[in-house]
Amino acid sequence: MLWLLFGASGSDQAELLHSAPEAVMYEMKSICMLLAAGQTRRLTDWILMNIRRVVVHVAVTGMLATGLAGVGASAATASPAADASEGAVLEAGAPYEVIRERLFAARGSQTVAEMAAIEAMAGPGMSVELLTELDGSTSAAVAVPQRPGTRAITPVGPGCSTTSACITNTSNIHYGYRGTGALKGTWLNVVRLAGGDKSSGLWVGNVNYTAQPYKSRTFARPINADTLTRA
Repeated sequence: MLWLLFGASGSDQAELLHSAPEAVMYEMKSICMLLAAGQTRRLTDWILMNIRRVVVHVAVTGMLATGLAGVGASAATASPAADASEGAVLEAGAPYEVIRERLFAARGSQTVAEMAAIEAMAGPGMSVELLTELDGSTSAAVAVPQRPGTRAITPVGPGCSTTSACITNTSNIHYGYRGTGALKGTWLNVVRLAGGDKSSGLWVGNVNYTAQPYKSRTFARPINADTLTRA
């Protein structure tokens, strides 16, 4: 097992030895968060990508024999430093009011490493909401599992998320929508459509303006749309 440590260069060895105690806590928290969220597929991928660093950190701090056995216990007997990550994963499909309340409750209590671990959980089946300060910094993060089979288009607002379709009008008001299907409505003076994580289209009568996933359309002139589709 020592080859994991001694197989590294001198500078890498020094970095591993220096960062081991703090890194072990970070690795354990990351694993616990993924387990708590039921993200077994993401947990497997994460372990395969980080196994060398995890094993070296555990071996250096003498925790190899008990590290994996203590993963479950660490979640139940977390130290005060780990309290900030408690409750970071909300119930599936939690409404925005609950998400906002939990964000402000965690404001300033999470470390940069904890917020990064939560943000890394974002992906299919898991959305992440970040609390952003006026200076652009992130002060809290929570993860929200998506309900299985949810297909109806529903609002995510006020505002938009990085994965939602986002409709912006001439008053710079943003309307966000998640899910798939078709939604009838009235959107006046639209100047921009962002697709989010799906192909999203605005319809003006029989004319469709589509924004592909993670792409946006800015309209040369405002449009008045009557239907939103996502697929």
